[in-house]
Amino acid sequence: MIPLKGITLFPGQAHLWWLKNSLGYSLGPGANVFSDSDENVFVDEDGRLHLKIINQGGTWTCPELISAESFGYGAYNFILAENPALADNVTFGAFTWEDDTSSSNSREIDLELSRWNDPDSGFGQFVVQPWNNEGNLYRFDVPDAAYPYLYSFNWQDDYVGLHGTGVLPASGPPMRIYLSIGSMKGVMSRPAVMKMCD
Repeated sequence: MIPLKGITLFPGQAHLWWLKNSLGYSLGPGANVFSDSDENVFVDEDGRLHLKIINQGGTWTCPELISAESFGYGAYNFILAENPALADNVTFGAFTWEDDTSSSNSREIDLELSRWNDPDSGFGQFVVQPWNNEGNLYRFDVPDAAYPYLYSFNWQDDYVGLHGTGVLPASGPPMRIYLSIGSMKGVMSRPAVMKMCD
């Protein structure tokens, strides 16, 4: 069992979030070591959420936040304050997930920011799992000057609409939201930082 520490991220926010702590063991996504340390995740004086990959005693640790409640259909908005300038092997994910489902893909809808170990790759993608079904993956790039930037998807019972990008198929009832930053395969070369607006 993974220990979870509950926090309320923003003043006046009614939603409780859990912080994942893998107790020094590698876990998915990405075979990362997750920490609930205040150095990995915190809200600054301007109300911005920071997710940081840091080296703690020779081990790279990552944060993952999980919403304590499940959310239903509607708009899911994620505002990044600035270009995260992630290393090529680091991925930021904002995704829905449901453990209590008969679906083999856990009704997962992903916003992922990464170069996927390819510096020439588009910086982000929206995915409705399974990713390899035709039309379920949309790659895009965002110019540095575009920040702060709103990433958004609108989940309905028969589709997922992407912010200005078209429509992907999806269905299902409420799911939890996860915010995660980590490496592909758990290998780090430098710290990473994400800043999100309230």
